[in-house]
Formats: sequence, C-alpha cells, structure tokens
Amino acid sequence: MMHSLSLFGGSDMGALAFVPVANVLQYVRADKGFTLVSGRVSQWNDQSAAAKHYTQATPANQPLYSSTGGPNGTAIVTLDSTACVMTSALNLPAPGTTPTTIWAVIRQTTWVANSRVFDGGG
Repeated sequence: MMHSLSLFGGSDMGALAFVPVANVLQYVRADKGFTLVSGRVSQWNDQSAAAKHYTQATPANQPLYSSTGGPNGTAIVTLDSTACVMTSALNLPAPGTTPTTIWAVIRQTTWVANSRVFDGGG
C-alpha cells in the first residue's frame, strides 16, 4: 500500500518570517535548495546555518518535485511511497529534555498505519 505526503511552500507563503531564526536547527523550503535528477530530489538543502541537508541516494526512493504542483501554483515536494525517505544528520534532543517545536506545512493525501512524518533520528 502506498502513502503520499506533500510539502509545499514558496515566496507567497511569507517565507515563515515569524520563525525565531536564532534558534532554528533546520529549515527546508519547497521552492529552493534542491539537487534534482529527472524530477526527483536527491538532496534537499537546509537553509539554516546548520547545513543539515536531507539526502536520498536511491533514485526510486527520492521524492518527486514540481515547481507549480502545490496549492495556488506553489512548489511541492511529494513523498509518494512507503520507500520514499530522506535522511539528515540532524538529531533532535531526547524527549522531555529540551523543548522542541517543529513547524511544517504538509498535506496528507493518503496514509499507511504507523507511518511517520518526522523521526527523532533525522
């Protein structure tokens, strides 16, 4: 069974100007910072100073990219199968040790039981 998750955004989304950038651990945008191979994302660059980029070396497991496929013609990254995973060197603090806020703009189109949007190991 397949599941799909889309992350979208762009310049018309306000670039999240309200996020306290001094404390940002990682910041990826759907409208810039990609290495694309045949319409698939092999690397998604972290826009923060931390440079904790997401990568996926296996072409079949790379998310799809569209510069206009999101809401109102915005850019969109679609994780379109159970094998579609990107990892980064970012490690979140252990639960209960440091307050952590995750901001995401996502659209769930289908889902599989026990699927994760984020994993504490990056």
